Amino acid sequence: MKQNDEQTLKAPSPRRSRLQPLDRQESLSPWRRASQLQSCQLYWMPVSEFPVPFRQRQWLLQFCSRFSEAIAAKRGTKPQLFLQMKVIHPNLRDIFIKTAREFSPIIGLSRNPFVPLPALPDEKYAEALRKGEIEYDHKAIQPNYCYWFLYAEELRQRELFFGHGGLTTLYIKPDEENKPPEIKIPARAYKNPMLRPLLEQNKDKLQRVTDGAFALQSPFLKQSKQLLGEDLKEDPQYPGLLFIIPLLSSQLFFRATDEDFKKWFSLFDFYLHESPEDKGILLATAHDIEQELADMLEQMKEEGLSYPE
Repeated sequence: MKQNDEQTLKAPSPRRSRLQPLDRQESLSPWRRASQLQSCQLYWMPVSEFPVPFRQRQWLLQFCSRFSEAIAAKRGTKPQLFLQMKVIHPNLRDIFIKTAREFSPIIGLSRNPFVPLPALPDEKYAEALRKGEIEYDHKAIQPNYCYWFLYAEELRQRELFFGHGGLTTLYIKPDEENKPPEIKIPARAYKNPMLRPLLEQNKDKLQRVTDGAFALQSPFLKQSKQLLGEDLKEDPQYPGLLFIIPLLSSQLFFRATDEDFKKWFSLFDFYLHESPEDKGILLATAHDIEQELADMLEQMKEEGLSYPE
């Protein structure tokens, strides 16, 4: 992380007895809260490197599952996973392709809200490339496209894609007015010997297709473009973008205004993000979760689940 943020998110002090006043920094370890940030609660925890080493990754998978089931679910939110296109090649390419039909990844845009998109290569760029003054780097000139998994299967998707520095989880409240109906097939239809096998084999598929169709109508998609793409409306690709999500580092949280926080947390309640720039994981929310987070981490420690820093 940046130097000023490191001072804010300083290392925890030695653990105290639980009978003594709660030592917040120690109780939140391995997470470290940016205590000077008042507009939201921002937590950071280190990883040794990306891809994340096996033991750290196993702890984080446990943490994410528990966080989703307890703290996030308590606020009525559900996780939506977004995978950065730039991390797929080469390590995730094969598994991404193999699971594409199952998860239906939908492409959209993630971006630093404070900077414009990379400019398209022009004649000056081409000339510098021809003269060998610069080297071609497609990642530098390509926007940060990402994939949203239309069919959310948090545990499997996290197991497959987490730890490579490109997974963002947004915890979003479902829209009750956009809730897919349960597929109900009249009992008499099963009496038809020709239809019965087809119905039994395809009822789940019909429900899945219906769920996907309603997910594509989520208000989050349109709202995300309105709030995070106002300056992109004249960009030729804007009409084709289904969604835009923020790509945030710890530095950007300290740069953000109250209006920025209002935008972000109107889209989602929790932001859980792999941040190579910060050499760790970020967790941000407008909710007060400090005590709940400390309790959950204490429970993990009591079960022998200690984070291997």
